[in-house]
Amino acid sequence: LNRDLPLMRVLLYLNGAEGYQTGIEDGFNYLKDQGRIQELQWFYYQEYERNNGHQAATAQMVRMAQEFLPDIVVFYHIAKFRIDEATLSTIKGLSSKPLLAYDEGDMYGGIAKPMSRQMKTMMKMADVVSVRGLGAISEQIKKINPAIIYTPHHADIARFDRQPYILERR
Repeated sequence: LNRDLPLMRVLLYLNGAEGYQTGIEDGFNYLKDQGRIQELQWFYYQEYERNNGHQAATAQMVRMAQEFLPDIVVFYHIAKFRIDEATLSTIKGLSSKPLLAYDEGDMYGGIAKPMSRQMKTMMKMADVVSVRGLGAISEQIKKINPAIIYTPHHADIARFDRQPYILERR
Protein backbone atom coordinates (compact mmCIF):
# COMPACT_ATOMS: atom_id res chain seq x y z
CA LEU A 1 0.00 0.00 0.00
CA ASN A 2 1.13 3.49 -0.77
CA ARG A 3 1.66 5.42 2.46
CA ASP A 4 0.75 8.67 0.64
CA LEU A 5 -2.83 7.48 0.26
CA PRO A 6 -5.36 8.44 2.93
CA LEU A 7 -5.92 5.81 5.61
CA MET A 8 -8.93 3.61 4.98
CA ARG A 9 -11.75 2.29 7.08
CA VAL A 10 -12.29 -1.39 6.25
CA LEU A 11 -15.37 -3.51 6.96
CA LEU A 12 -15.13 -7.29 6.52
CA TYR A 13 -18.13 -9.58 6.19
CA LEU A 14 -16.74 -12.98 7.14
CA ASN A 15 -18.20 -16.44 6.67
CA GLY A 16 -18.32 -19.22 9.23
CA ALA A 17 -18.54 -19.11 13.00
CA GLU A 18 -17.14 -16.25 15.09
CA GLY A 19 -13.34 -16.45 15.04
CA TYR A 20 -13.25 -18.94 12.16
CA GLN A 21 -11.35 -16.68 9.76
CA THR A 22 -8.33 -16.02 11.98
CA GLY A 23 -5.99 -15.66 9.00
CA ILE A 24 -8.10 -12.84 7.55
CA GLU A 25 -8.53 -11.22 10.97
CA ASP A 26 -4.78 -11.42 11.67
CA GLY A 27 -3.84 -10.06 8.25
CA PHE A 28 -6.08 -7.03 8.50
CA ASN A 29 -5.12 -6.44 12.16
CA TYR A 30 -1.48 -6.44 11.03
CA LEU A 31 -2.27 -3.73 8.45
CA LYS A 32 -4.03 -1.72 11.15
CA ASP A 33 -1.13 -2.16 13.57
CA GLN A 34 1.27 -1.03 10.83
CA GLY A 35 -0.80 2.12 10.31
CA ARG A 36 -1.82 1.14 6.79
CA ILE A 37 -5.54 1.17 7.56
CA GLN A 38 -7.20 3.50 10.00
CA GLU A 39 -10.07 1.46 11.37
CA LEU A 40 -11.25 -2.10 11.03
CA GLN A 41 -14.47 -3.92 11.83
CA TRP A 42 -15.75 -7.35 10.92
CA PHE A 43 -18.99 -9.26 11.14
CA TYR A 44 -19.54 -13.03 10.94
CA TYR A 45 -22.76 -12.96 8.94
CA GLN A 46 -23.37 -16.75 8.78
CA GLU A 47 -23.19 -17.20 12.54
CA TYR A 48 -25.40 -14.16 13.09
CA GLU A 49 -27.91 -15.57 10.60
CA ARG A 50 -27.83 -18.97 12.33
CA ASN A 51 -28.56 -17.35 15.70
CA ASN A 52 -30.94 -14.56 14.68
CA GLY A 53 -32.40 -15.35 11.27
CA HIS A 54 -31.65 -14.12 7.78
CA GLN A 55 -33.57 -10.84 7.89
CA ALA A 56 -31.86 -9.84 11.14
CA ALA A 57 -28.43 -10.71 9.70
CA THR A 58 -29.01 -8.62 6.58
CA ALA A 59 -30.33 -5.71 8.67
CA GLN A 60 -27.27 -5.91 10.93
CA MET A 61 -24.94 -5.87 7.91
CA VAL A 62 -26.57 -2.67 6.64
CA ARG A 63 -26.68 -1.09 10.11
CA MET A 64 -22.97 -1.76 10.67
CA ALA A 65 -22.06 -0.24 7.33
CA GLN A 66 -24.24 2.82 7.94
CA GLU A 67 -22.69 3.43 11.36
CA PHE A 68 -19.07 2.66 10.40
CA LEU A 69 -19.07 4.35 6.95
CA PRO A 70 -16.24 2.23 5.51
CA ASP A 71 -14.08 3.07 2.53
CA ILE A 72 -13.81 -0.61 1.60
CA VAL A 73 -16.25 -3.45 2.24
CA VAL A 74 -15.01 -7.00 1.64
CA PHE A 75 -17.42 -9.94 1.48
CA TYR A 76 -15.99 -13.45 1.89
CA HIS A 77 -17.50 -16.68 0.55
CA ILE A 78 -21.18 -15.81 0.21
CA ALA A 79 -22.06 -19.33 -1.04
CA LYS A 80 -25.79 -19.68 -0.36
CA PHE A 81 -26.28 -16.71 1.96
CA ARG A 82 -29.23 -14.85 0.42
CA ILE A 83 -27.76 -11.48 -0.51
CA ASP A 84 -29.73 -9.23 -2.84
CA GLU A 85 -28.97 -6.27 -5.07
CA ALA A 86 -31.03 -3.90 -2.91
CA THR A 87 -28.92 -4.64 0.18
CA LEU A 88 -25.69 -4.28 -1.76
CA SER A 89 -26.92 -1.06 -3.39
CA THR A 90 -27.70 0.37 0.05
CA ILE A 91 -24.16 -0.42 1.23
CA LYS A 92 -22.55 0.92 -1.96
CA GLY A 93 -24.71 4.05 -1.75
CA LEU A 94 -23.42 5.15 1.65
CA SER A 95 -22.00 8.66 1.91
CA SER A 96 -18.49 7.13 2.17
CA LYS A 97 -19.04 5.52 -1.28
CA PRO A 98 -17.21 2.31 -0.30
CA LEU A 99 -15.42 0.09 -2.76
CA LEU A 100 -17.15 -3.29 -2.69
CA ALA A 101 -14.84 -6.29 -2.99
CA TYR A 102 -15.91 -9.92 -3.16
CA ASP A 103 -13.45 -12.68 -2.30
CA GLU A 104 -14.35 -16.16 -3.46
CA GLY A 105 -11.45 -18.49 -2.88
CA ASP A 106 -13.30 -21.76 -2.42
CA MET A 107 -14.66 -22.42 -5.90
CA TYR A 108 -12.24 -25.20 -6.81
CA GLY A 109 -12.70 -24.44 -10.48
CA GLY A 110 -16.47 -24.42 -10.05
CA ILE A 111 -16.55 -28.22 -9.84
CA ALA A 112 -16.70 -28.76 -6.07
CA LYS A 113 -18.48 -25.46 -5.50
CA PRO A 114 -20.58 -24.33 -8.46
CA MET A 115 -21.53 -20.68 -8.69
CA SER A 116 -24.72 -20.03 -6.75
CA ARG A 117 -27.22 -17.32 -7.66
CA GLN A 118 -26.02 -15.37 -4.62
CA MET A 119 -22.38 -15.59 -5.75
CA LYS A 120 -23.37 -14.26 -9.15
CA THR A 121 -25.23 -11.36 -7.50
CA MET A 122 -22.13 -10.51 -5.44
CA MET A 123 -19.88 -10.74 -8.49
CA LYS A 124 -22.19 -8.51 -10.49
CA MET A 125 -22.42 -5.82 -7.80
CA ALA A 126 -18.75 -5.89 -6.69
CA ASP A 127 -16.22 -3.32 -7.84
CA VAL A 128 -13.60 -6.09 -7.83
CA VAL A 129 -13.74 -9.89 -7.52
CA SER A 130 -10.86 -11.78 -5.93
CA VAL A 131 -10.42 -15.42 -6.96
CA ARG A 132 -7.80 -18.15 -6.42
CA GLY A 133 -7.61 -19.34 -9.99
CA LEU A 134 -7.50 -17.67 -13.36
CA GLY A 135 -8.40 -20.63 -15.55
CA ALA A 136 -11.82 -21.53 -16.91
CA ILE A 137 -13.61 -20.27 -13.81
CA SER A 138 -12.24 -16.77 -14.31
CA GLU A 139 -13.65 -16.77 -17.84
CA GLN A 140 -17.09 -17.50 -16.37
CA ILE A 141 -16.65 -14.73 -13.81
CA LYS A 142 -15.48 -12.26 -16.49
CA LYS A 143 -18.88 -12.62 -18.15
CA ILE A 144 -20.41 -11.34 -14.91
CA ASN A 145 -17.71 -8.86 -13.89
CA PRO A 146 -14.41 -8.31 -15.75
CA ALA A 147 -12.75 -6.68 -12.70
CA ILE A 148 -10.98 -9.80 -11.43
CA ILE A 149 -7.83 -9.98 -9.36
CA TYR A 150 -5.87 -13.09 -8.49
CA THR A 151 -5.29 -13.68 -4.79
CA PRO A 152 -3.07 -16.66 -3.92
CA HIS A 153 -4.00 -19.26 -1.33
CA HIS A 154 -2.51 -18.79 2.09
CA ALA A 155 -2.15 -20.77 5.30
CA ASP A 156 -3.34 -19.66 8.69
CA ILE A 157 -0.15 -19.83 10.76
CA ALA A 158 -2.10 -19.67 14.03
CA ARG A 159 -3.85 -22.94 13.16
CA PHE A 160 -1.04 -24.77 11.42
CA ASP A 161 2.00 -24.12 13.56
CA ARG A 162 2.37 -27.63 15.02
CA GLN A 163 4.64 -30.36 13.78
CA PRO A 164 2.93 -32.37 11.05
CA TYR A 165 1.30 -35.61 12.06
CA ILE A 166 2.91 -38.32 9.99
CA LEU A 167 0.93 -41.45 9.22
CA GLU A 168 3.09 -44.57 9.25
CA ARG A 169 0.36 -46.77 7.78
CA ARG A 170 -2.66 -46.25 5.62
